[in-house]
Amino acid sequence: MNPSSPQEQSKVQRPRTRPNCGFGTFAFDAVPGTAYPEPELTFRFRLEVVIQTTLPIPRQVRSREALERFLEAGERMVAAGDFDRAGIAEIAKAANSSVGTFYRLVGDKDALLRAVHDRFVEYGRTLIATRLDPALHTDSSLEDVIECFVRMLVDLYSEREGMLRALIVRSSTDTDFRERIHGLRNETRAYLGALVLPRAQHIKHPRPVEAFAFAVKVVLATLNHAAVVASMEGESSDELVQELTQMVVRYLEVA
Repeated sequence: MNPSSPQEQSKVQRPRTRPNCGFGTFAFDAVPGTAYPEPELTFRFRLEVVIQTTLPIPRQVRSREALERFLEAGERMVAAGDFDRAGIAEIAKAANSSVGTFYRLVGDKDALLRAVHDRFVEYGRTLIATRLDPALHTDSSLEDVIECFVRMLVDLYSEREGMLRALIVRSSTDTDFRERIHGLRNETRAYLGALVLPRAQHIKHPRPVEAFAFAVKVVLATLNHAAVVASMEGESSDELVQELTQMVVRYLEVA
């Protein structure tokens, strides 16, 4: 049945063009389980995302390359769930290095684990700042902004599911890790809020600010659950993005 009024016609869904969500800014390395901004960030800058950890950055190129390999090996093991039972010799072998070099550059497994987690958090911050850059969305509708936010998270969870699963599980028992995850979540909400709140006039929910905060929690909780139970494998990313986007749009009553 055809819509009988202009108001009803305005509610008819029309094909939407895919919004500019910063695609192409990030690509994933060939090394399984690792991902870095490419090609904008050089090897040197990639390594220095661990600068806030207790690991000093070596001056010698060979030592820097070895430390990078330890970080990559550590992340692969964390993502696969093998890190806790792996010995130093196994980590050194996976990094194509030696036990002595591990102790000289890293020190112990706890330091490596913290560095791996810190590097992932820094990557997340960079991804958020890039994908939710206000300059990228000056002409974006509220629905476009929501879709870009959802797509950013789905991309991240799809590519780094194992790492995120490990972080989520670890944060349930470790206060320090939990605070880092919460900090990243709060940064995400702040960046998104800077894009959504200026468009709040399009939100018809009676409590737009509270509804916005709740919608962010629901999207993150959905993806956290999928990561923990490993249910994203085989999922269509595009379909998941569309379903989550429409859930948020309808809950906020975007007009």
